[in-house]
Amino acid sequence: MKLVPKSSGASAKLNNSEGVIVLDIDLTPDLEAEGVSRDLIRLIQQQRRESGLDVSDRIKLQLGLPEAIRSQISSHIETIKTETLATEVVFVESQPPNFDLDGVPVFLELAH
Repeated sequence: MKLVPKSSGASAKLNNSEGVIVLDIDLTPDLEAEGVSRDLIRLIQQQRRESGLDVSDRIKLQLGLPEAIRSQISSHIETIKTETLATEVVFVESQPPNFDLDGVPVFLELAH
């Protein structure tokens, strides 16, 4: 008996034909939202480092984001706050973009 994956794109056979591994590589809206949230966390952490903040310093965070991104991250706000040590996240309008989040201009400001 020989194990053969049905599709060649996201599957591979194990050595000695002991089994097949199949990965679901479809991006769902939830996975995309989590990815955007992680990218935002990375940007905030980078700004924390460049600002010379100590790893334990708490911050207040101001974000100016397009509505599409804002709605994507809405269910991840607590994770963003926890990961970046933000005590407060305030969404602001009409601030000129000062950063790029995966090709999208955004406003980001940290207050210590």
